[in-house]
Amino acid sequence: MKHVVTDSAGGFILPGVPLGNEIIIVRRIGFASLTTQLHFATGDTVDVDFVLLPTAQRLAEVKVKGQVSRFKLAEFDRRRAEGFGHFFTDSQLTKMTNRLLSEVVNMIPGPQIYRSNNSTAAWVSTARGAQSVGGTFVLDQSDVRRGAPNNQCYAAVFLDGVPVFTGRRGQLLFDINTIPTAQIAGIEYYGGAGSLPPEFNIGGNTCGVLVIWTK
Repeated sequence: MKHVVTDSAGGFILPGVPLGNEIIIVRRIGFASLTTQLHFATGDTVDVDFVLLPTAQRLAEVKVKGQVSRFKLAEFDRRRAEGFGHFFTDSQLTKMTNRLLSEVVNMIPGPQIYRSNNSTAAWVSTARGAQSVGGTFVLDQSDVRRGAPNNQCYAAVFLDGVPVFTGRRGQLLFDINTIPTAQIAGIEYYGGAGSLPPEFNIGGNTCGVLVIWTK
């Protein structure tokens, strides 16, 4: 097997090639290799241009392992230690990753889960809750068409500390099944005013508060 290295312009001469058919392999880092067959005869000079196409280099797979930042959940841990409300921790949720979030929340005593009659959507409601129903919240017709019942007091929902449903006029209900359980690091639920932390007391026409923390 003969080898030759090209010059800076890509040119090369390979003398003394045996007669007959020979396999030619051209390689360069960052380009796809090229393999072809050429025929060499007595006294023959073969002039050939080889065109190499650039290619991305595939690196070995790297697996990254980590844990949920406890800084994000520091207040979650504090409230859980105080013993008010209902909580699901990351270790508990890990055992339920194949369940819909509505199925997980349904394990909490107090809240009611209402499910859409034409999709996987689900909403949290409570007959008696932290805030009173003032009658000013009216379901949007898109929620009604999905099967959300009227005359219910729906729970406020926080996602990573940010309110996503507060019972204000014109708001759509928050579909809790839009968040896969596998992506959740912690859940808090407060059903009454006596247990409701002040940071989640936002007023409005809601009953109970569901707080979801993602990973």
